[in-house]
Amino acid sequence: MSQDPKGKLAKVVTLHRQTGDDAQLPLLPARIQAETPARRGTADLKLFVRTIDGHDYAVKTVEDHPLLPISEFLCYKLAMVCNLPVPYSQLIDMGNGNCAFGSRFEGAVTEWAANGPAFQLEAFKDAAETVSAILAFDLFVGNVDRHRGNFLFRKNRSNRWVPLAIDYSRAMFVQGFPNDRFPMEKSERTQVTLALMKAADFWKGPFAVFSLDSLMNVKQEHIQHWFREVPGAWFSDDQKRGFLEWWQSPSFRDRINKVYDLI
Repeated sequence: MSQDPKGKLAKVVTLHRQTGDDAQLPLLPARIQAETPARRGTADLKLFVRTIDGHDYAVKTVEDHPLLPISEFLCYKLAMVCNLPVPYSQLIDMGNGNCAFGSRFEGAVTEWAANGPAFQLEAFKDAAETVSAILAFDLFVGNVDRHRGNFLFRKNRSNRWVPLAIDYSRAMFVQGFPNDRFPMEKSERTQVTLALMKAADFWKGPFAVFSLDSLMNVKQEHIQHWFREVPGAWFSDDQKRGFLEWWQSPSFRDRINKVYDLI
């Protein structure tokens, strides 16, 4: 074995022993280079930032809503476990001692509002399997706002439209999850979008079921792993414990079963 004159190997071994096999070092938030108010700003999105790596992010802060960053963060993590397409996300150092949740602005993506009915029909038909899975997930996390403008579409290498699910600002803890109004009213945008998918004969039930089955496989340990990244200002230790207890409770399975009934 070659020598290690600077003790680098020893430092790595020491760090490993300190953190343990299952530990995760906290993420270092991305630093801001510039800020831009969001055009056509909404109640949920007021600011874009550019980080020092040159990428742009839509940011959600505790000033927007105390539980908005953690709601977005956890929805993105759960969506990825369910193999649902969401933009890359990152903790953003806001420069005032606080961190925000950042969803990276996606280039080469077609926005719904810029296209007519023919595009819209083609896009949802191509992406029917994934859209069905996204809507089932939305029902579970209590996202009442999955309307056609909360999808972004791009073409894959097979020249088919594939979606990105964006914006979980009206989901999870912002809505009082898991004690939110559930199941959501049929007049909510997510339910309307689901009904339109079924009316157009685009609904793909097996893929919606797969999304829920994937959620069933998420364990407390996975969520604890993600919670290590969460700033204390987003979610307290007591809130984390309460959510983890709920995740393994009969109420969790009951919520899943009710979503099965809805789809």
